[in-house]
Amino acid sequence: MATLKARVPNPDWSKKPEHAHADRASVTHITPRAAAPATLQARIPDIDWSKGFERYWCGGSVSLTHTYNAFSLLLPVGEQFFRDTARDLAKSLDLSNNPALEKEVREFVVQESLHSAQHRRFNEVLERQGFKNVVEPNLLWWKSFGYRYLSPLTNMAAVCAYEHLTSIMSEEFLRAPGKWTKNSPDMALFWGWHAAEETEHKAVCFDLYKAAGGGYLRRAISYLIVLLGFNFLFFMRSYLYLRRTDKHLEAKAAVNKEPTKFALTMLLGPARYTLGAVLHYLSPSFHPWQRDNRARMEEWLRDNHSRLKLVGRTAAVET
Repeated sequence: MATLKARVPNPDWSKKPEHAHADRASVTHITPRAAAPATLQARIPDIDWSKGFERYWCGGSVSLTHTYNAFSLLLPVGEQFFRDTARDLAKSLDLSNNPALEKEVREFVVQESLHSAQHRRFNEVLERQGFKNVVEPNLLWWKSFGYRYLSPLTNMAAVCAYEHLTSIMSEEFLRAPGKWTKNSPDMALFWGWHAAEETEHKAVCFDLYKAAGGGYLRRAISYLIVLLGFNFLFFMRSYLYLRRTDKHLEAKAAVNKEPTKFALTMLLGPARYTLGAVLHYLSPSFHPWQRDNRARMEEWLRDNHSRLKLVGRTAAVET
């Protein structure tokens, strides 16, 4: 596999003002098997975006396809916010006694930069299909609000909440990666790649938050606020817009039967499974790697390594 040379944000880690920080080992009780992966590796899926993808690429389902599409509309700006918040908070800390975490944050920055760039490519295909990213102005407003009025630690708490939600969705995808995308190998690769890397780095922001002195109350309140905001932006602004704007729905055979008969069957299982994971975050002793699904992540990466290009820390992306 080729190693790409690239340009990603390369934060200046030399600025390390005095800052009280917690011992990473005291974050939570983790068994040896639940320790974080030794290294993070950025990758790019081998997809020719100029070819586009089918309008209803997710098993022919309107509902499931637009569920994924709606999620993607949130991610270019969202991933940039996660990346920048983690990078800036790490720059303000003295992590000299925790080089492992410092290295993980660097690698997290690269992965999130690539996620943002690749989802822009995905969203460009949606735009060619007639769907605009109507939610991006809202996201940019919230991003500006957070930087202007919230502390770096509170922004980090919000990032931890979003990272937990994405890790839950990633965990569900990796449990049955071919269930919804078996007829669309490029989309199976794209969403599987994102799920695998979200799993790989799912504890980085949480550990950084704890190292910066973040506590339970701030984390729990931020999580509840994020749950409300995410559901509004995802469902009200993105998903419903895609359904209303989809001019091909009238021509799709049996479309009125599909949401109730097919989509509910496909979504209820994951919904039941993920509810416990959503609530698990509110445990005071929570840590992301208490849900140790690395075996499924590693299996997916082994099965798809031939279509993943490894990227160095200087990876070439415009985000």
